[in-house]
Amino acid sequence: MKHIISLDKTRSAYVLAAVCFALGMIVGGIGHLALSRLDGARSYKNTPREAREAGGILTSPLLECTESGPLPLESLRLLEAAVNKYVASRKDITMSVYFRDLRNGGWISVGDSTLYQPSSMMKLPITIAAYRKLEEDPTFFTKEVTMVTEDPLEQNIIDFEPTKIPEVVPIRELVYRAMVYSDNRANYTLAREVGVSTIDKVINDFGIRPLDVINEYEVTPREYSSLYRILYNATYLSHAHSEELLYILTQSSFKRGIVAGVPEGTVVAHKFGERVIGGGPQTLLEHQLHDCGIVYAELPYVLCVMSKGTSFDSLYDSISQVSRIVYERTN
Repeated sequence: MKHIISLDKTRSAYVLAAVCFALGMIVGGIGHLALSRLDGARSYKNTPREAREAGGILTSPLLECTESGPLPLESLRLLEAAVNKYVASRKDITMSVYFRDLRNGGWISVGDSTLYQPSSMMKLPITIAAYRKLEEDPTFFTKEVTMVTEDPLEQNIIDFEPTKIPEVVPIRELVYRAMVYSDNRANYTLAREVGVSTIDKVINDFGIRPLDVINEYEVTPREYSSLYRILYNATYLSHAHSEELLYILTQSSFKRGIVAGVPEGTVVAHKFGERVIGGGPQTLLEHQLHDCGIVYAELPYVLCVMSKGTSFDSLYDSISQVSRIVYERTN
């Protein structure tokens, strides 16, 4: 598609993009009325294809909506059946999967009634809120702040060589450490600087259920995945900031989930979350592990896998296996 040159045409394009974005959010909210149940999961029968502007490396901004016929339902049906079969075979764990084709909007959702604690994945809306502050104040990321003194939550998965962080750091460093290393101290310091009201607004704007008590907060993969779809479309943050944040997400040190299921060298912008819950004389500790993001294959797509079990090892394997199934059936 050719770039739009004239000012009037540019304004029209952005108005139309806003309309498409609004329609997409509405469809996402009420889409269950137009879904076809396939083997216990869901997928769209028909949806408008999305025409896109030539975007950046990691984004592809929505430009206009076009009606170009039904999605390849049979491809979604086969993918859905394969994911369902694998999920059903894992009797030792609970797992839910959401997939969305970013080229034309087709999606499937398996186990979408199960709720999970997103844990460290909530660092992403906090970081998006930080970028909103940056768009209001271009100096925000250069502001130097004092780190919180303690790590409020134990970090069970550390996929990097811990290094001592200076006690006073620029906010940009907090963003990087929270996204790449899932650093809890960096995240809590960032949240303090961004402010609760700004974070709550982002969560509300993305259609994720309100955040009450963090230790009891739960979401589904489909709800959480809206963060990635809208970053990819560059309809919430500026194009440049959407690109920058997605690039930081491609640097994540966590490689044992979605990344392990795709060919080496495939770019994945993602964030993982983990939590260990409960335990006692009569019960096993519940381990939750999730990984959600964008896979930049020939067919770019959002994949979000959330899981519960009794050990992280089994959950690493299950997420990577789902990632492999999805990649092989879509590319």
